[in-house]
Amino acid sequence: MKKRRWKISIPNILFSFFFALVFLLDMKLEYNESTIGPFTKVDVSTFQVKDIFFYLLIFLMTYVLLLLIEKGYDKLSTKEKDKKKIPIFKISFVLLLVAWLPYILTYFPGGIYYDTFASIKQVENGFSTLTNHNPILYTLLLKLFTTLGEITNVGLKGGIGYFLIFQYLFCAFVLAYATKMIYQKNISKCFSYLTLFFFVFFPLVPFYVISVWKDTPFSFVLFLFILFLFDKWGSTFLHKKTDYVVYFILAFFVCFLRNNGIIIIILTTLVLYLCTRNKKFGISGGIFLLTVLFIQGPIYSHFHLNGSTFVEASAIPFSQIAYTIKNNENVSLEEVAFIDSVIPLEILKNVYTPTNFDTIKFNENFNDYIFSANKKEFLKVWFKLFPKNIGNYTKAYLLQTLGFWDYFRASDTAYIQNNVWENEYGIIGTDIIQKITGFSLKNRLKPKILFSAASFVWFSLLSFVITLNKRKYKLILVYLPALFLWGSIMIGTPIAFSLRYVYVFVLFVPLSLIIPILPYENKHKNKKFDK
Repeated sequence: MKKRRWKISIPNILFSFFFALVFLLDMKLEYNESTIGPFTKVDVSTFQVKDIFFYLLIFLMTYVLLLLIEKGYDKLSTKEKDKKKIPIFKISFVLLLVAWLPYILTYFPGGIYYDTFASIKQVENGFSTLTNHNPILYTLLLKLFTTLGEITNVGLKGGIGYFLIFQYLFCAFVLAYATKMIYQKNISKCFSYLTLFFFVFFPLVPFYVISVWKDTPFSFVLFLFILFLFDKWGSTFLHKKTDYVVYFILAFFVCFLRNNGIIIIILTTLVLYLCTRNKKFGISGGIFLLTVLFIQGPIYSHFHLNGSTFVEASAIPFSQIAYTIKNNENVSLEEVAFIDSVIPLEILKNVYTPTNFDTIKFNENFNDYIFSANKKEFLKVWFKLFPKNIGNYTKAYLLQTLGFWDYFRASDTAYIQNNVWENEYGIIGTDIIQKITGFSLKNRLKPKILFSAASFVWFSLLSFVITLNKRKYKLILVYLPALFLWGSIMIGTPIAFSLRYVYVFVLFVPLSLIIPILPYENKHKNKKFDK
């Protein structure tokens, strides 16, 4: 093996720069651990000269640690070509079902979020009140199973139970497929066994299997999309018609199971086309994307299905304005007259929470109609205040996105859903194990440690940097859908803490470990990516 020379690495410098910056920013946060309600105290304290030296120390330590990790990867002997053929998919599928069964039986019919009840409410008496506030496809999927519950005389709770069982089987299928994909790679079979071990025993996996909210189907479908790229890219991708069919079927579900899914597919498809210059794929992708945009744009608007999407998308800019008004800095009443018409300024000051836009959006005094009907006026206010409030805007942005960049900060807000939200249907959870044995597993099963959503993102970024340094450029594509998801959250999240928004990074943990060590064979006919 050739002795590796340590050279200056731009990816390492950038990673170390931002990693150290997050470390320093976290030290400066004044935070009381509450994200819900108007009394949250979150702010950034003053920086001092000594902070520069501390920052440089963290930067250097991070950079050196990156070099050591890369050197460790170089020493790993991972190739294993002659593996024994075993039914790894079937074994994994069965083990996952058995391992997760205690969660299903303890939390039946699943942890049901209030959004799920909102979706059920929309279509319980027809489709006249249906909107895309919660993705229409998810709402219709729920409708299918709740209707099945009515037909089979098990009621709404039983229908949701049917949905839970479907989700249980689908999640096991996806993760068994992931284990199989890793087993088939030219690396040690130990990595596939470790992957299966992670999916079986890491609590955040089964807890999302039993969480009945839109984020579980979306995250597992997105992960399946990523696995497809992981399996196909760099060898025979786009050489077969079946590749096109599978790609666009998975892309369809990504687009319609969450409203930011279209962003992920647009960017991923664009990168794929630029890397391959495959005209057939470019044309197919263009037609697909235009069709989705037409459905989610003009067709949804024509049937009044869009709901208050502008309010959702405006969470960060509105919070930046609210932060500025709250602090009475560089703003006149005339400049924010429009905001006052949307929600009275005194009320805004009282309910504004730096880490949760929902306290404004769901306030009874917030006029959704005026806000949505005057988009240009809102943008004018934002741009007018921006030049003299760059500092306020920056602080407000960092606080509104806190849980997605700060690897130290975690919250139980939208972390998992292991109980049934209070509802008008009288549905409560049933602990089947306790009912039969008199003993409950809830205290044993519930997570003991809260992980920051950002920690999973940073782990993937670390893997991304190592892969980039190893010049395995084609494998970079595997990271992109998840990173595009994170980017969309960083420009539009309504709440600073919500693991469910970026849960796919939890599923991505085994791939983050494995991708940098994969043997890199350039079999693709198109060489432009490697150049």
